[in-house]
Amino acid sequence: MIRLLILSISFGITFNSLAQSAKIYDHNTHKELVKAEKYIPGFVKDSVKTCFPIYRVLIKKEYRSMKFEAVPKYMRIETYLDFDHATLDEVIATTSNWDYILWGKYSNYNSYCYSKSKDNPLLSFVNGIKPDKLYFLFGQSDFLLVEKSAERYLVQYVDHMWKKCDLPELTNNINEFNTYIFPYKQKKKLVYSK
Repeated sequence: MIRLLILSISFGITFNSLAQSAKIYDHNTHKELVKAEKYIPGFVKDSVKTCFPIYRVLIKKEYRSMKFEAVPKYMRIETYLDFDHATLDEVIATTSNWDYILWGKYSNYNSYCYSKSKDNPLLSFVNGIKPDKLYFLFGQSDFLLVEKSAERYLVQYVDHMWKKCDLPELTNNINEFNTYIFPYKQKKKLVYSK
């Protein structure tokens, strides 16, 4: 009886430590890492230490024709966002040698779009806060939306630092906001051109 108890406790501890050390990615992120491994020389998905997917969140179809008098605060438009249909936009990943931004395979060319650097400020920021999810609001890479502990907030990169902000700080041109930013509905498409 005691042996069985000791065996079950040691198995539980071993299983728990294995589960904590396992790299668990959502389906789309895993698929993107596999694709990147196929096309990027020297990139091995198993060597990825940290990985953060960034999703593209757009406005629900029924709200795209709305117009505003002034650029609204984020909290005012949060209910109009379609988080249920957010799609993977890019993956930021780090290995022991490089930080990668993985955008995806070109739709018209047999090649993969990515960048690599030694020190990516976005990756440093994300590693520091460990968010639950990241989004590009309206599909715009300038509008980074962080979700952590059921709270969502916008951040911007100013003076070599990431800090919290709101929509009016990111854009103050109401015509551009009403015409191009808010109703933006395009899905991501990578097209190679020389």
